[in-house]
Amino acid sequence: MNKKGLTLIELLVVITIMAILVTFSVITLNPAEILKKSRDAKRITDITQLKKAIDLTLSDDGDILADFGSSVEDSRNTDGTGYVKINLSKNMPTLPIPTKNGDTITNSNGEQVIDSYYFQAETNSLRYEIKTTFESKEFQDKLITDGGNETNYYETGSDLTFVLP
Repeated sequence: MNKKGLTLIELLVVITIMAILVTFSVITLNPAEILKKSRDAKRITDITQLKKAIDLTLSDDGDILADFGSSVEDSRNTDGTGYVKINLSKNMPTLPIPTKNGDTITNSNGEQVIDSYYFQAETNSLRYEIKTTFESKEFQDKLITDGGNETNYYETGSDLTFVLP
């Protein structure tokens, strides 16, 4: 007798093997952690580009107009009225914001924080700092090795030990 197709037992064995493989893949890959890593990579890229635009503007005799801004509380305008208090309109079309801007996230230290980019500076000087936090444990070492004075934030700028008076 010539059989074509699978028996019910063979079909159940194949489905069970596929279920085991899918479960193992989900556990191994951890999609939530992958999303956290991608958001952290975006944060690094955003504030690196922001630092470049600020440095270029300040080297062309740009002025720091105010001392503090937040991507949650202020706009994305690049004319100095956004969260970065420097007129960057020649070097950047709009200010970047984090993917979860304004949402509460769990940072890499396990603390609940607001997802935001922060700008602080000293008016009429070249001293400034941009900072953000990370979600992924993979980026946690950057919080300590960035040269800044705050271990809960990734800091970049011209003065990483800068603290507003």
